[in-house]
Amino acid sequence: MRGHGSVIVGGTLPVAVHRAVYTELNADVLTRALSLGDCAYLSVDEVKAASDSAIHHVYRAWNAWVHEDEAVC
Repeated sequence: MRGHGSVIVGGTLPVAVHRAVYTELNADVLTRALSLGDCAYLSVDEVKAASDSAIHHVYRAWNAWVHEDEAVC
């Protein structure tokens, strides 16, 4: 699907939605950061530590989106 968007998957609906939303946002941030020069990427250990604690943020965002949707409906 090169050049035709992206496919996002997750083990649960909240994880898939979170990845879809933040993939777009992170791509924009990365594009802007790269225009400033070289980036310092995370090490493998830093990525693992961030991934291990990320699930809390997934469900926090999911709950906020659900409440926002309920307020509109």
